[in-house]
Amino acid sequence: MPVPKVKTRFSGRNEANEENPDIQRPGGPSSSSSVPRPTLLGAGSPQLPAVPTDGNDYSLFPPRPRRLWKVSDTRLNALPAGYPPVDPRCSIYVADAPPSVVAVRIAEALRRLSVAVEYDEETPCATCWTADRCHFVVQLWQGPKNAFSVRAPEIPDLSAGILVEGMRLSGSVITFHRMIRSVLAAAISHDTGDDRRKPYQSDPLEFPRWNLTEPQLIPGDDDNRDYLTTTFESLEDAANLLEKDRHDAQTIGMERLVHLTDIHGVGVEVAIIAAQSLLGVPPVEEPSILMLNMHKDWMMGLLVQRRLPNEKGTAVDKAEVAPTQQGAASRASRFACAIPKQGSLTHDTGETTTANDEDNESARVEALLQQMREERALTGDANHAGRLRGLLMRVWANSLQVLHKHDNIALTTLLQHQTDITSREFVDALLEDAEGCSRPPLAAVMGTSLATPHESVWALVCLRILSQHSTVARRHLEKTSYAGVLEKAVLVGSALHGVLQKEAKSALRVWSEKRA
Repeated sequence: MPVPKVKTRFSGRNEANEENPDIQRPGGPSSSSSVPRPTLLGAGSPQLPAVPTDGNDYSLFPPRPRRLWKVSDTRLNALPAGYPPVDPRCSIYVADAPPSVVAVRIAEALRRLSVAVEYDEETPCATCWTADRCHFVVQLWQGPKNAFSVRAPEIPDLSAGILVEGMRLSGSVITFHRMIRSVLAAAISHDTGDDRRKPYQSDPLEFPRWNLTEPQLIPGDDDNRDYLTTTFESLEDAANLLEKDRHDAQTIGMERLVHLTDIHGVGVEVAIIAAQSLLGVPPVEEPSILMLNMHKDWMMGLLVQRRLPNEKGTAVDKAEVAPTQQGAASRASRFACAIPKQGSLTHDTGETTTANDEDNESARVEALLQQMREERALTGDANHAGRLRGLLMRVWANSLQVLHKHDNIALTTLLQHQTDITSREFVDALLEDAEGCSRPPLAAVMGTSLATPHESVWALVCLRILSQHSTVARRHLEKTSYAGVLEKAVLVGSALHGVLQKEAKSALRVWSEKRA
């Protein structure tokens, strides 16, 4: 009598059959490739060009999302000799599944946690980057073998299992331990990797706070506080921190702007005032110069030009770097005094200054600024600039979202008068960030020139709201490949980033309704 097949929890090896090319099913290739694949977008999605699939045919549907971590069951490295002791709090031993299945479990957990990740199939290692810039790696090792010892004869042989190890490289320790616990629980199939915290218990810099639908606020006393005064004081304090030349001060200043635009932390009234001020239209008759400069230099300059305000070497005025005004340069070239004037190392000829001398002086200032940028990239300043721009993207998303939900009319009026937010340069900058959804997370180390999947999420949020409330921005998007970028973001998010998939689907649904 034939024994019926019973599916057990150890039958998870089939999870990786499509992920690992080394595993072949008996009976030739699967027949599922002949079945048309359903679309990821549902009804109402725009028509797409043909997309090549695995069978070298062309279909109107995008290919099925795949986990990119393909680990071989027979090529797992053992712990090298002299390797430091593994931390038991950041590692776990898996004995009930092959490496390919463990890799799929970990990849799915990282997708649910919305962690930007880059996989290495040779090591194998997963390099992870969270939304609040916690950088860590997840490594797979072959279990340690039993080396016979007279002192410890009872040590078992663990070479048949897998050792999963996590190691923090930089960033928040709390974020790392929370992430690695979810990953280790998913590796032994005890959890799916979902964040179990309440959304209002998370930090405003994290993704769970964005998914909170209703604000969880503690009711305050009816003391008729002047929200306008307190909000402006907080914004000016943040602007003063941004004007400093220290990394920690600038980071704290930008984080303050994120907190001031979070309705779950400061309330709807304060968030609306802060959002209007940061978008360039503060609700006062005579806004301060500090507020206007923050909108021009930080909110617009850092997002569109992708450079910090003190890095604008192209804005150096020739009149400010004339030899008669040595060291009197703009804020972008405040280190120009370190450049010796032409002829200052020899003797003063007493000749008058010519236009050629001014051009040479300006060229030397630009050369020094370029050298400073290269040194900044080598010393970690580029990573700091990328961090500031990532926080700025969150500020933009929070500001537009709070007005979109709680003051629709004010947002529409603001976009009609504030034309720089709906300009082609601004929309193109957001679209370029959205196209970086498939970029590896280590691109953030390169500075502000490249965006990671986390910045792509906030860019999609901004583009969705602009397309809803601005006809000018919608006309700009119609001339671009916006629909294709959304399709790409949906596909990448379904395989790597849960929040990216959700926001891309929402933006595509809004775009389809506006085009209908």
